[in-house]
Amino acid sequence: MWDFIMSMLIGSVEGLAIFGLTLYIFRFDLKEYLLPSLLFILLMGLQVHFIYETEYGLFIPLLILFFLMIFMFGVTKLPFVGAVFTSIVGYGIYMLIQLIVVMFMFGGLEAASESESNRALGQVVSGIVGIGLGKLLYTFGFGFTKEYDKFKFKWEKWIVLAVAIGFTIFLIEIVYLRNIDLAVIFLIISLAVFLYYAIKKEQEDDH
Repeated sequence: MWDFIMSMLIGSVEGLAIFGLTLYIFRFDLKEYLLPSLLFILLMGLQVHFIYETEYGLFIPLLILFFLMIFMFGVTKLPFVGAVFTSIVGYGIYMLIQLIVVMFMFGGLEAASESESNRALGQVVSGIVGIGLGKLLYTFGFGFTKEYDKFKFKWEKWIVLAVAIGFTIFLIEIVYLRNIDLAVIFLIISLAVFLYYAIKKEQEDDH
């Protein structure tokens, strides 16, 4: 239980940094999206925890990108192209920050991976640096502002919905094969959240 709690806390710090940094870089105020951010981070952290030590752990970066893209599309109302672009850039910049932090603290990736405590410390410090840097950039007016509506196309909501369902089915298959019943429940909840924001976005677009 303690390992689970620590995993979720560390994952939440890192997740908040990834979401916050992405929002700040593209001139969104994290405070306006804090509650849905925390919901997505919680659901994302649960999935990461369940597959972290499995042979599917290499899919974790794709999982994070997927949750971030759905968030940027459904919550911040960016069109599909904008959601994909901002997610890749935001996550990429965070990974660069994490690499610099780890190199500075431990002198290399191998040293950072020698123990769970090193890995956890690197994640927490990277998260703090990431969210702090993002807030600093936002406060002083730095970042990217771009009009993405011209990249919007008619069927993008259904594409995102299909991707969400497909990815969720893929994750369900992973956790089902490993007999993690609780993870299946959280995946179903995640899918329900995705559907809620997709339907909400469609209704707002129609108005």
